[in-house]
Amino acid sequence: TLQFREQTTGAVLPVRAGVCNGWQSRPPVDEAGHLYQYLGTFSYFYCDGNAQVNVAAGPVTIRAGRGFEYLPLHTTVQVSQAATLTLTLRRFITMSASGWYSADTHAHITHQPLTYTLGASDLMLAMKAEDLNYVNAMEEQANFRGAIEPISESNRIIHFSKEERNAHFGHLAILGLKQWITDQGCAEQGVLCARTLDKVIYDLVHAQSGQTAVIATHPF
Repeated sequence: TLQFREQTTGAVLPVRAGVCNGWQSRPPVDEAGHLYQYLGTFSYFYCDGNAQVNVAAGPVTIRAGRGFEYLPLHTTVQVSQAATLTLTLRRFITMSASGWYSADTHAHITHQPLTYTLGASDLMLAMKAEDLNYVNAMEEQANFRGAIEPISESNRIIHFSKEERNAHFGHLAILGLKQWITDQGCAEQGVLCARTLDKVIYDLVHAQSGQTAVIATHPF
């Protein structure tokens, strides 16, 4: 049983964690609930501060991280029987005190041609573990509200929006979208790419009320 805590206050700390026996990754008991991602020895999962992992007796390596403001943890312990291990991470800076906030403006919980069975609560779990203040999740028409997602908290804001995936001009990340916009798609490619010119997309987005932004992501 793993318990992740903040070093100074002892508070429960959501983290992104990984557990290995030698070269063998060990998933949490509840793989789906922790969004376990298999990447060999770089495998990881998200947890709310507590997790159970079945491991073989012997040396067990544990890694944990939490965004940019905490020092990462990397330690190896000897396990011979069932045990509870408390691990601490230290915050070395608080950027919000200087008016800076962390964000991921390019996230997906669905992404054709793949389909993930994830929702807003899963995104919030990852968001807390990565210590993000704002997440812009794109191509999420099924979750689109044109406003802040109700599950959001005062310092954890989720906005479901859209990515214009243009096959010819690169992709556009859209922030602050109030009304869903449509375009000519590339159905024959089986992906959500567009033929609409970027300038048209800019105009459609900026014509909407409130604060909006269009970010060119990996433009060609």
